[in-house]
Amino acid sequence: MTRLATVEKPALDGLNSVFDKIPTALARNLAAEVRRLAKERGLVYVDAGGKERIIDVKLRPRPLTAEQLAYARRVTRVTMAAMAKVATRYVKDEALQEVLPLTDDEASWARSIARHGAPFGGLIVGRLDSNAALSRSDWRETLKFFELNGVGIGGLDYVPTVEGIVSEVVLPCLQKFRGGIRLRPPPDLRQQLVRTLQAHALGLGVKGAPTIGFLEDKRDKGGTRELAQMTERFRAEGVRVVHVDPRSISVKDGKVSYRGGTLDVIYRDTEFCDLVAMKRKGADLKALEKGFREGRIISSLAGELDHKSLWEVFTDARFQAIFTSAEREVFKKHMLWTRLLRPTKTVNPEGKKIDLVDFAKKNASDLVLKPNRSYGGEGVVIGRDATKAEWDKALGEAIAEPGSCVVQVYGEVSREFFPELDASGKLRPKEHFVDCGFIQVGSGFGVLSRASTKKIVNIAAGGGIAAVLWRE
Repeated sequence: MTRLATVEKPALDGLNSVFDKIPTALARNLAAEVRRLAKERGLVYVDAGGKERIIDVKLRPRPLTAEQLAYARRVTRVTMAAMAKVATRYVKDEALQEVLPLTDDEASWARSIARHGAPFGGLIVGRLDSNAALSRSDWRETLKFFELNGVGIGGLDYVPTVEGIVSEVVLPCLQKFRGGIRLRPPPDLRQQLVRTLQAHALGLGVKGAPTIGFLEDKRDKGGTRELAQMTERFRAEGVRVVHVDPRSISVKDGKVSYRGGTLDVIYRDTEFCDLVAMKRKGADLKALEKGFREGRIISSLAGELDHKSLWEVFTDARFQAIFTSAEREVFKKHMLWTRLLRPTKTVNPEGKKIDLVDFAKKNASDLVLKPNRSYGGEGVVIGRDATKAEWDKALGEAIAEPGSCVVQVYGEVSREFFPELDASGKLRPKEHFVDCGFIQVGSGFGVLSRASTKKIVNIAAGGGIAAVLWRE
């Protein structure tokens, strides 16, 4: 089986050599200050047991050139537009519904909302995760996308927080030891988000300053605190914003309300499956239904189609008529071959007809098995890193529940070196796996880059964050 382009060698960015010049005592102070600010500014992840972990901030930033920025923005914009086309066709297209399956309860509720005038619509906020090797000359040729996130986009608060810490503390130190380092933080994603939400409310006919709701399940104490922290930040800046639970909003005088005040637009972190579970337990979500129908909720219902199997829609010839030639070109160059695992006939990455289940059983070393709709790296099995028994077991469990998982051709995760304190307190380059999540917020853009010594780089799996700064 012919492999797709991969990134096989770790990249040693030129900035690492600058860290070699930093005296041991100063290096220790630098690392300590970065960690102190990370804690002070709320860069924490809370596990299922309620234990907090300070997210590791990498000392070395990842520079992004103007050429890379322009290309990343373009392919992200093209992919988001393609996603919008899928969403507008979804309700009436059974082939799309097969590849992007909702549960019976989700589908029923979505159809009910859509019948009352709510289109699935497009994505205003989304994140496209990739293996972008920013420090390599062949970054464009090796660029591959793993998946799209359309609901509860991680990084909107943590990315600018990390960029701020590294720009304030690390960059001045590096510039003392080597002149000519011209890097700057990108426009703040948080400000891009609030401007996008305000503009959306204006488009809905809201007069004056709108009230924004940041919505998530407040009974879930795990994960990040991004929405709560952004609420506090924006309120301090005079923005009308509230942090709300789906069960706490209501309809008053014909308007979506919270504690007696109107909610003009809502940015949600809660997925449809979780909302359906709340409904099943008796929660009154009529206000949310009204919000979806009126287009007040971001992400719209389109966000629920951010399945990993969306890549099957992008890479299977039977769906290609939906897309433009420019979109198909992006898919051909950068989308990893992916199929929703189920008993079916399809084609392999070379275009040859195959039985999908049989293909998955015989090609473990070339494939990755992923839960179709979960996040945080949970349940991912990398075929080449698993024993035959482990692969067969995971595959058997997935086959027993058709549509629950995808198989995706293995795409090498990029590797770079980042300086870390060794036992003696000196900075030494240590190899990390890294990714790049291209974040589109309205017309704004940012990058979440996670770094870990493990191949699964998610924050939930213990990964850290590297600031991606723009070259001037």
